[in-house]
Amino acid sequence: MNDRRATFLPQVWDSIPDKRRFIAELVAKAGLPADTRLARCRVLRYRVVKWREADLASH
Repeated sequence: MNDRRATFLPQVWDSIPDKRRFIAELVAKAGLPADTRLARCRVLRYRVVKWREADLASH
């Protein structure tokens, strides 16, 4: 299969909290068929530090 990739920032969990739907949306974003077997996929998780400009100015 082609080397397809997709990523969502962790904040996307706020708008798609259902894990099955989250994965389905990620698979679609990668351009993979909906019936793609996840056993053939490599899944990585990561964290981000989120801030606003106002938060930086107050320090």
